[in-house]
Amino acid sequence: MHIKLIIFLVLFGVVASNSSLDWLKFKRNHNKHYKSAAEEAKRKQIFLENVNRIRDYERTHPNATFKLGINHLADRRIEELVSSSKRHFELHSDNIGN
Repeated sequence: MHIKLIIFLVLFGVVASNSSLDWLKFKRNHNKHYKSAAEEAKRKQIFLENVNRIRDYERTHPNATFKLGINHLADRRIEELVSSSKRHFELHSDNIGN
């Protein structure tokens, strides 16, 4: 029983360490800075969720015809991106009639 717990904790530590390294690399590569520690914690959580989605997809679809990856938007939720692009589109379509 104790052996299983020790193995779990070691593996969890490795995963947590890799996740933290991925986050630091992401911030450095994309020059990310946040207004507060709370904002950074929120963005890190979103980033980790997105990375997990990417890894899950790659694991379950090994023969996919496209590849998912981490880019400058990996710390955003899809809802943020859609609402932002929708506002941008609405602003520009209002100017078309003028």
